[in-house]
Amino acid sequence: MRLSAPELRVALARLDAIPAEMGVILQRASFSPNIKERMDASCALFADDGTLLAQAEHQPVHLGSLPLTVEVVLRRFASRWEPGDVVMTNHPALGGSHLPDVTLLSPVFDGSGRQRTLQAIIVNRAHHADVGGSAPGSMDPSARTLAHEGTIIEPTLLLEQGQEVAVAWEAFCTPSRTPRERVGDLRAQVSANILGVRRLQTLIERAGVERFSRWNAAVVAYAAGWMERGLALWPEGRTTAEASLELPVAPGAAATTAHLQVEVRHEQGRIHIDFDGTDPQLDNALNAPRSVTVACCAYVAKTLFAPQGPTNGGTFAPLRIDVPAGSLLDPSPDAAVAAGNVETSQVVVEMLFDALAALNPAAVPAQSQGTMNNLLIGGPIPPGSMWSSGGTRAFSYYETIGGGAGGAPSGPGASATQVHMTNTANTPIEALEASYPLRVVRAAVRRGSGGAGTHVGGEGIIREIEILGEVATVTFLGQHRRIPPRGRKEGGDGALGSQWVVSADGSVMVPLPNLSQLTLLRGQRVRIVTPGGGGWGRATDHP
Repeated sequence: MRLSAPELRVALARLDAIPAEMGVILQRASFSPNIKERMDASCALFADDGTLLAQAEHQPVHLGSLPLTVEVVLRRFASRWEPGDVVMTNHPALGGSHLPDVTLLSPVFDGSGRQRTLQAIIVNRAHHADVGGSAPGSMDPSARTLAHEGTIIEPTLLLEQGQEVAVAWEAFCTPSRTPRERVGDLRAQVSANILGVRRLQTLIERAGVERFSRWNAAVVAYAAGWMERGLALWPEGRTTAEASLELPVAPGAAATTAHLQVEVRHEQGRIHIDFDGTDPQLDNALNAPRSVTVACCAYVAKTLFAPQGPTNGGTFAPLRIDVPAGSLLDPSPDAAVAAGNVETSQVVVEMLFDALAALNPAAVPAQSQGTMNNLLIGGPIPPGSMWSSGGTRAFSYYETIGGGAGGAPSGPGASATQVHMTNTANTPIEALEASYPLRVVRAAVRRGSGGAGTHVGGEGIIREIEILGEVATVTFLGQHRRIPPRGRKEGGDGALGSQWVVSADGSVMVPLPNLSQLTLLRGQRVRIVTPGGGGWGRATDHP
């Protein structure tokens, strides 16, 4: 039975409102600036069979991989879930993204006793600033295995019928360098799920189970219709693209890259994406879990084919995705993946855009900065300082830094912004300096870094941070340090990014590799210079 247009709009609005409100609660209740200020978290709602019903406008790399996590947890817990249960996991091979991204799942039931039936699953995923491992921030670029990157949590009960499972909390929070913050952020996630469950139960009680089921089917069909109509506007055909992933460079060694390859086929309203030809998994942290690769495909399909429609399981029904097992885009379960989630994902997205531009060049933007410019700083907190209140002994700061978006067919690229697989805000200087023994020396737009074109590329950022404690470990993960973001339709390339250690007096600057980790002392600074976006169209052409 089809819904009337007004009832369909009501169904969409009511379902979408639940993960959106969850996100507000999660952000306000969290302890870490990474969630409270940057909102490095995502919320979504799934049907009882694992079909995505609604998601908030949060992080594409989280949201696109969540369906695989839900699928795994349903297989393991659907038959024994009870009201008040909350399952926690962060395993990348089970639909996760990387270990700092922790997912909580809560069942929503209707009725009681023997008549109780599972109606939906409430989910959120949040990035914890430190989950143990070999380096502060749990994103060590030198990691060789997943175990080096932090605490691994298989799907396990965090709450059982509303009661905290102490052993699960301890197993996750104790290995962290900042356990108090971990407890606070985890409880914020639990609070968001509790709110989501209550809101959905109220909705089901008012609408009734039968009507709620009709709503679910209708919103999924409606999204599928948007995608069907969007694909019909694109030429059919087969196209391929390649990309290079900038690998870590040892001192004195020649720069090397890993090879990525994709074939995209658009036939009869279906999109088949095949990554055959991509290099085998790497002996470093740049491997991307299959779930992240799937998230990249979902993001590109949504943005190009149905940008105005709702986002749910119907949106992605026409996609078929093949990823070679054992490749760097579907590595073994014990492979290191911390950098793949944030950096390789961006390269995959740009490669997919390149492939689809061959089918419809007037619809695809130029390459954006193509990196998240991950900066992590951690270490001991000076005793008696303003940052040591509450017995805090260590800090772990994490931030992705924006850059230039590619020029688009419709206009210039945005400057100083997050692009593609991340959708976070920046950490305000006031919040950063109040939370950590760090000082922001410079924060500026990088003028002139966008590529020339009919529609110019967006400009990057310059961000310089000084160490105020005695010592700190600094980690950086980035791309487009040797290969510039390319322009499209004869547009100019965006400027390369770079990163530097600056002496206390500012007189000496030493360049750093694109994946690096080092120790800095009081007064030393780290400077991050992010890439600009490529330009779209020849600079001499005017619309």
